[in-house]
Amino acid sequence: MILPEGLYHLDIMSDVSHSWFRREKVRDACLRQDRLTRHTLDTSTEPAVSSSKRKEKKKKSTRGIEIDLTDFKTHPLWDILVETAQRNPMYANLLGYTRDRIIEKNPDITPQELATKLSVSLGESLIILEEVRSDESSE
Repeated sequence: MILPEGLYHLDIMSDVSHSWFRREKVRDACLRQDRLTRHTLDTSTEPAVSSSKRKEKKKKSTRGIEIDLTDFKTHPLWDILVETAQRNPMYANLLGYTRDRIIEKNPDITPQELATKLSVSLGESLIILEEVRSDESSE
């Protein structure tokens, strides 16, 4: 029997093949559930990793660092930081938002405050502030 959409109707299957198909589906479902249950049981019997064995790396926040930009801009890594910040897909949006909204309200904002407001790293906020301030001075 052909349906208007051109699909074949499955009622043609005999009772034997239909029961076999149904049995296979039930068996597959049971096997999947068995694998899930077995995995849960296997992992629950394993001893938990003690906190002394696990190495936890504490990352220090860079937002508390005081940076003198005159010295920092002469460092060879400054160009790498600029390139990295500018390759962020959100860089243009963050730059525009900083220029239009944040600098208007608080022109003396620090890089640390900007990093907190934008939820970006201190390096990114340094680059954004530097570019916004250089644009303002050139105008």
